[in-house]
Amino acid sequence: MVYVFLADGFEEMEAVAPIDILRRMNVPVTIVGVTGRQISGSHNITIYADKTFDECDFKDIEAIVLPGGMPGTINLGNNEQLCSLIKKCFKEGKIVSALCAAPSVLGNLGLLEGREFTCYPGFEKDVKGIYKNVPLVISEGKPTVITAWGPGAAYRFGFALAQIITGKNTDKLKASMMTCGD
Repeated sequence: MVYVFLADGFEEMEAVAPIDILRRMNVPVTIVGVTGRQISGSHNITIYADKTFDECDFKDIEAIVLPGGMPGTINLGNNEQLCSLIKKCFKEGKIVSALCAAPSVLGNLGLLEGREFTCYPGFEKDVKGIYKNVPLVISEGKPTVITAWGPGAAYRFGFALAQIITGKNTDKLKASMMTCGD
């Protein structure tokens, strides 16, 4: 199961694009509301979470997705339960992924030290890690860590995540969605 964590102020594209791609690839996804069942994005688009954080037991967790956005990233990073779960998943070798400003949450937890990552420009300055100024970085190993620039890289991020989780090529899906070469 892939758990996508949303907090008020999340970046809508960074949440919806990966969720859509994963579901099209038949990957089970649960949208988790960290700040409640109804979450308002940074551009006033409201998403209704499948569950709130407290309603999940996370026994079947395979991957974590942290969309960025402001103040969504701050709200994610301030949630102690979520931060504990991220560290646990990292230690257990689960896939940990974040977009835009959200890689800073991973960095603040010390999880990017010695690893390549990317993020929205400016958020790398306080992260101990190997910053790459590219749209998508897949830092393989245990665990695999996937990071992306921001909304413009959300589809690329979603396809990469889907391919890693399923082990299946995503070219057919990309073609059916008429992507622009990514």
